[in-house]
Amino acid sequence: MKHFGSIPLIAVLAMCSPLSFASENGKALFNNSCITCHGAAGEGNPVMDRFYKVRIPRLNMQYVQSKSDDELKNVILNGKRKMPAAMNGLPETQHKSKITAEQVPDLIAYLRTLKNK
Repeated sequence: MKHFGSIPLIAVLAMCSPLSFASENGKALFNNSCITCHGAAGEGNPVMDRFYKVRIPRLNMQYVQSKSDDELKNVILNGKRKMPAAMNGLPETQHKSKITAEQVPDLIAYLRTLKNK
């Protein structure tokens, strides 16, 4: 069995897999829901800023990253200011549904990967 330092490789993989899996699911949600306004790396989208006449929060910035998971969950599920509750589907998609409470942890796991990108 391969070892990673003094820890067996399988133990390392077991510790890493859930977060990796969650952030991959979250990335798919993000790309299907949030990317248009918040940008591919959370850097924002100046075109959408102008359209909504507001500076959309940059998800990769300390201001957003310092928020607790509960604060982010509340914004995702309920919206804030001009942002409605997050919808699963890009703006041009006709049949959209709200992101569910069960999906939020995966989305937050991905949002945390955007820090300082």
